[in-house]
Amino acid sequence: MEITFIHLLRSDDKVLDLLNVVSETARCKVNPLLFLMQNKLFTSIEGCPLAYRAPRQMLSLSTKKQILSTKGVVARQGIGASTRFHRLVWEVPSRLIGSYWFHMAHGTSPSKFYKPTTHVFLWADDGKEAKADIVHRYPYLKGNYGFKIQAEEYYRKPGLCYGKRTENFTVQIMPSNHVFSFEGTAIFTDGSFVDDWSLLALLNSTPIDHWLSIICAEHKAYNYVEAIPIPEDTRKFHFALREKAQNSWSLQRNLDTCNPTSPVFVRPAVMNEIEKTLRSSVDAFTMNIKAANAALARIQIEIDDVVIHLYGLTEPLHVVEEDGITDVELADEDKDYDFGYDISALVYQYFDYLIGVLLGRWDIRIALDPSLAPKLPDPFAPLPVCPPGMLVGPDGLPAQPGGIVSEEWLRKRAEGGMQYADGIWTIPNGDDLLPTALCVLLTDADYPVRVQWDGVLVDDPGFNGASPHREDVVRRVR
Repeated sequence: MEITFIHLLRSDDKVLDLLNVVSETARCKVNPLLFLMQNKLFTSIEGCPLAYRAPRQMLSLSTKKQILSTKGVVARQGIGASTRFHRLVWEVPSRLIGSYWFHMAHGTSPSKFYKPTTHVFLWADDGKEAKADIVHRYPYLKGNYGFKIQAEEYYRKPGLCYGKRTENFTVQIMPSNHVFSFEGTAIFTDGSFVDDWSLLALLNSTPIDHWLSIICAEHKAYNYVEAIPIPEDTRKFHFALREKAQNSWSLQRNLDTCNPTSPVFVRPAVMNEIEKTLRSSVDAFTMNIKAANAALARIQIEIDDVVIHLYGLTEPLHVVEEDGITDVELADEDKDYDFGYDISALVYQYFDYLIGVLLGRWDIRIALDPSLAPKLPDPFAPLPVCPPGMLVGPDGLPAQPGGIVSEEWLRKRAEGGMQYADGIWTIPNGDDLLPTALCVLLTDADYPVRVQWDGVLVDDPGFNGASPHREDVVRRVR
């Protein structure tokens, strides 16, 4: 059965506009407010949304059940427990990340391909405390914490993730050793039909964003993602999609090494041009941002072209605006991505970094010689417990007084990673040894900067630990 839809939702004069549509149709004129649709097309979609503006090619695939869930792709929401079990990464001791606190994919502002993980969740003993809280908080669940903690079998597996509540559907890489929340929905593929990178590019395309906006508006729940239509023959497009997704991810991750709140932070942006003045360093990095924007915009255009060809879309995508129906705006080379690096932010980050150096958070030697930084993890590998630019001790955790690692230690780590056992550092899969005596500086005075270890925070202990430090911030203020 064919159903006629006349889109008058935003019409100020529905009677007049309806008469115009009927009149023009009678004269065999095309009216953009008129849509004809077979009822089987929209009844095939969960909830039967009146998706008359959706591309016919995608609706037809949906009717045939050629959707992601039938191609080895699953989407899941995870943890909906109280936010009292949430923390920002820098709010918990580094030594507890990966054992008590786990990185968590959570809902954030839209970001295609890449975003830094800034949240952790208390998942010690498989979330024992959070599960007990759910049972206590919701007695009507009768002990079934699974209402609020779902899909545990997928926790800590690598995949993709996205923010559920959004106008713009954007998907990112989710490294392994992550949990994920209700708001940070996760996507996994078994690789039998499509690999992670190709799927990442496909899901970040304009046609997919347009489809979901019509089907589920701003609440992009996991079941709608699983029901995204997909053509049967996609393999010939995989290489192009995979390469473009990898390039976009790399561009953004490289820029993120200058973000002090990122798990891959190495040094501030202005120190990339350290031999120049502060002004010229800011200008140089600003040019890098512009170049990255141009490259990302070009890649997005190329992805959209591939996906439009993949689905065989021949007509413009339409979106309803206040003043009528217009074409969906495809990727634009002049569109800028927001990396959060305006001029004032760059200068603030630089001085914030210098304070961090003085307080023993960041290693100034790595800023001066980035070759001392450890290799960044692979895209789907677990994130480092400490950012590469952090000042660390021989255990790889934040340094303590008298326990700053030597430059030899940093260089060995940068060359291929290190393992500590029986008082010596060993290079994995090799015989090269670094004696413990060379792991730590002889004294903190050998470090280029005098670190203010104590006397900064409220109630820091004095030298004997029995009274407040003479440089304690409270004593200074009083």
